[in-house]
Amino acid sequence: SFHPELQRSQFSFDQSAELEGIARQLPNPQFQGSSQTGKFLGDRIIDTTASLMFPIQVAGQRSSRIDKAIAEREMGSANLLKTREDVFVETASRLIRLRQLGVEMHLLEEALTTFRKVQGQYRVRPRLTPEQQT
Repeated sequence: SFHPELQRSQFSFDQSAELEGIARQLPNPQFQGSSQTGKFLGDRIIDTTASLMFPIQVAGQRSSRIDKAIAEREMGSANLLKTREDVFVETASRLIRLRQLGVEMHLLEEALTTFRKVQGQYRVRPRLTPEQQT
């Protein structure tokens, strides 16, 4: 779980898991008010305006938003699982390669030891002089 790709995928999943809660929320209504006072031809005039704006969602907008959030969460879960599988396969292949390198290292050490022995025997072996070679 310390692999960077796995952490990135986990964060993405956590983010998509929160979307359903956000989609279920109802938008807040907006209230706006203003008041103006003044005088016109000696009369005092007061003008007050208040408005309440509430978004109306029709034709299943909220339920489709919730369904989309659920689908994104499931997609995030699938991506997280795929990333876990990819990390597992990558780690397993690297471990297999590491094991192969260990075996190759042992074989190379054995070959070097054998070569050094042969080389040592060759050095100790008596040689013919140039006159004896002809």
